[in-house]
Amino acid sequence: MVRRGLRRHLAAPAAVLVCVVVASVQCRSRLFDATAFFGALATALPPTQDFEAERRGFREQLAARGIAGAEAEELEEAVRAAGGLQGATFQLITNADWICPPAEVNGWVAELVAILNVQRQLRARGRTNADIEGSIPESARQFLKQAIDEAFEGRREKSASIIDLMVKELGVPLDELQFLVTQAALIARMKDRGIWLQGIGLALDDIKLLMKEEVCPLRLAVDRLEGRGLSAEDLVECLRLALEIEDRSRKLRAS
Repeated sequence: MVRRGLRRHLAAPAAVLVCVVVASVQCRSRLFDATAFFGALATALPPTQDFEAERRGFREQLAARGIAGAEAEELEEAVRAAGGLQGATFQLITNADWICPPAEVNGWVAELVAILNVQRQLRARGRTNADIEGSIPESARQFLKQAIDEAFEGRREKSASIIDLMVKELGVPLDELQFLVTQAALIARMKDRGIWLQGIGLALDDIKLLMKEEVCPLRLAVDRLEGRGLSAEDLVECLRLALEIEDRSRKLRAS
């Protein structure tokens, strides 16, 4: 894992490496937090990038998924109110074997937000991770592992068919089993990409803190997206695009 991480690190674009080094140096003399890190990183970016065009492109992609106008503005505002989730992003960038591309990190953060929102809903009806795991008998653990392995490999349909079979045989609620498989596969994929378990845990803690309040704009925005009947994949992609939009808006404000 370390050897692979080093190869990826050395293969990172020189501009990205320079930006991170400059940001790190600028932050070294004061409290090393996410705000200082991303503020310094924004000022270190090359001026040739057309952030406005990129932001427009992301908004067009959101619109193609049916999120436009006031609805898109509300989603953008919710992400902005959450500080662009820079705290979680910071933990994933700084707790890894290599410098993960920002777009990929935004994808991980979007998935963590989505999975934590499901966890919050399950807990609201009195179901914890331990309860859900405990409802799976030992004889069915091999099928649970298989469903997780298939999801890890990106074979969603095969994973879903195993989940459906387990639901029929065990009587376990579908959403609970989907949550268990999705969460385990997500963490396994992140670890496989060189992100340390410590960083994943800290990122989760940061997001949980943000979404704890009843009036949390991000939480309300995610609930609205779910209420539109979006698939789990589309919901995550909408969140990722909103994070990309806020990232470009932040860079435009810093320029």
